Amino acid sequence: MPFDIRLGDKFDVLIGEHRLPVVVQGLQRSGLLHVTPPTLRMAPVPLQRGEMLQMLCMRGSGLYNFFVSVAGRAPGPPELLILAVRSPITKHQRREFVRFATSLSLAAVPIFGADALPDASPDNAPGTVAAGAAAAEPAPAPVSGETLDISGGGLRFRSDADFFPGQLLELTLYLDKGGENFLVNRIEVIRCDATDAKLMRYVTCARFPNISDENRKLIIKYIFEQQLRLRR
Repeated sequence: MPFDIRLGDKFDVLIGEHRLPVVVQGLQRSGLLHVTPPTLRMAPVPLQRGEMLQMLCMRGSGLYNFFVSVAGRAPGPPELLILAVRSPITKHQRREFVRFATSLSLAAVPIFGADALPDASPDNAPGTVAAGAAAAEPAPAPVSGETLDISGGGLRFRSDADFFPGQLLELTLYLDKGGENFLVNRIEVIRCDATDAKLMRYVTCARFPNISDENRKLIIKYIFEQQLRLRR
């Protein structure tokens, strides 16, 4: 490990879109940490036993990251949250989320018109046509691709489509080869670069502008499980 965890150390725990501070109040040799419960708007954040969380800490000029799981609660006062350390503490390059190299199948569908507006009104909701308007254009065909890497904040993938910066896509990401474990979320294209590859010659970098807590947890859980598998 690049550093030891000590009493009084302050970490940020990533929960949805929020980075919530916690303070280490107790240590066990078994790898359990007793920390102050994260709060949001002055209320404790409800967390389930076994839930995976990503922790961040600044040391010097470096940002360090590791994963923990909720192991329970220590009675108080004050009541403390018990976390089990599940991964090594690693340094990464000023990213809020760990980027993991992996190849996952995906389908991306461009979003046009009112559907592309984040605050589209019910009158212009997907699947409806304004009064007097012509019939909607057929939905664009999904673009197949595969990821190069992924994180809780975005992904990089290969496909045959030349997307443009700022373009919104509806992403279906398959987290297993059987296609039974998948998530659907909107992504925004940051850039798209052509390569010399004969197939899937475009590499697209995209971010999740609004990702649900459930989807982000699925991605973080997937990365954590793959990291464990690689260390076995």
